[in-house]
Amino acid sequence: MRISQIFTALGLALPITALAMPAMAVDLGNGLSFSGDIRLEDGTGALVTADPYRMAYSDLMFAWRSDAQGALGFGLDLNMVAVKDINGTSGISQEIQFWGGLVATTAVGDFTIGRPRPLLSSLSPVPDFAASPLTELNYGTVGAASFAFTDLNASEFLGRSPDVVGASFVGQSGPWRYGLARHQVEGDTYEFGTTEVTGSYSSNNFLGYAGVERIENAINVWTSVMVGSTYTMGKAVLGAEMIASDMSGTEVNRTRLFGTYDVTDQVELGLQAQQVSSEFLTVNYYGATAAYSFASGAYAKLGLGTTNDADFSDTTSLVVGWKF
Repeated sequence: MRISQIFTALGLALPITALAMPAMAVDLGNGLSFSGDIRLEDGTGALVTADPYRMAYSDLMFAWRSDAQGALGFGLDLNMVAVKDINGTSGISQEIQFWGGLVATTAVGDFTIGRPRPLLSSLSPVPDFAASPLTELNYGTVGAASFAFTDLNASEFLGRSPDVVGASFVGQSGPWRYGLARHQVEGDTYEFGTTEVTGSYSSNNFLGYAGVERIENAINVWTSVMVGSTYTMGKAVLGAEMIASDMSGTEVNRTRLFGTYDVTDQVELGLQAQQVSSEFLTVNYYGATAAYSFASGAYAKLGLGTTNDADFSDTTSLVVGWKF
């Protein structure tokens, strides 16, 4: 059985985790801010098909915060995440998801009610494999994306534009950051609930993070655990991450190792190795990237990827984007 068939059988859909990377917000005044990451990708392979493809991605966030003088303030978040297959060869149709809600800011953290974005979708700092957002979309953050994939929702698991309501809390105390979220999701034919708990510790050189996700419906319970860390040594960054998932007795695991090196302030080189394993098979992936960043926030990335599984194609990817 091919690993892509395994994912389909498990009902997994996989997000573009890199769309959740932080951006420098544009201050519009009066508590308003706007930030985003817009990308265009040309590539072949994406570890699924050898056909050339062209994809567009956007992650746009509009936020408002009141000028709170006391311990309590208010705000509003509106977030759109979208992907578009420009030439129709990737097998992924246009998808758009909207996130956000009303926000209460307090001394202990921010509370959001409405449709808050899944916490695990932005927890991992690991870069896209071979610089390819489509590759991450195809097999992405296995397991821990079980619900966070609705960040984009690129499969039939929930159908188009599922009804999602929920609440989240995100707080910070010194180097510690922590979060809790609960969502109720209704798809085309059924509904389920999700609970997420996340935490991270950050110092000058070290970042450690962990997250747990539990999904339950009338039939199944899915549990996923994500644990990872990065360490910065001058111009180099090393990182490791493990995601372990148990989907009603079916286990799928993903281990990722990566390293980057800043050749100059603008040029970054990277290497990646990862393994995806289940009871059916184990597949290894290897990637290399080069990136150039402009002062304006624009950037370009080139990625190459390969695998030991003959069912998949090698990956080449060229990405140009603008993060603001």
